[in-house]
Amino acid sequence: MATYKNITISYEFLQHEPTAYYVFPDNFDRQHCEFTSDVRQHPHALGFIAKKFSEQKDSSYYKPEEYSTVFFEELLKLKKIISKNPHKTYYIAYMKDMGVNKFLIWQRLMEHNIVKYLEPFDNVVFCWDGNL
Repeated sequence: MATYKNITISYEFLQHEPTAYYVFPDNFDRQHCEFTSDVRQHPHALGFIAKKFSEQKDSSYYKPEEYSTVFFEELLKLKKIISKNPHKTYYIAYMKDMGVNKFLIWQRLMEHNIVKYLEPFDNVVFCWDGNL
């Protein structure tokens, strides 16, 4: 069963934890995001598409109805990676406040489905308080 820890993952953390992987919100063009600029460079950082483009324009953000297909593709890919690597620990970012949630995709689509699909895994840590 997954665990919850209200922690922030840094590049240094990943350097010192060789079995740790960090799943962070990424954009479709895999370009710089202000919240992930240092961590994104680490080989154990896995981008999870949650935004179209790195720009701050409204058109760069997904609305829940258009994000659903992308989200479930990303989630199924991640689930497959996690299940094939039970000896690794996957830290899942709390994406609500990480620059991708302009149209409330975290509350409407992401959080409950990420938990539903990944909570059964012993090697998953959700990086937020489980009581949110």
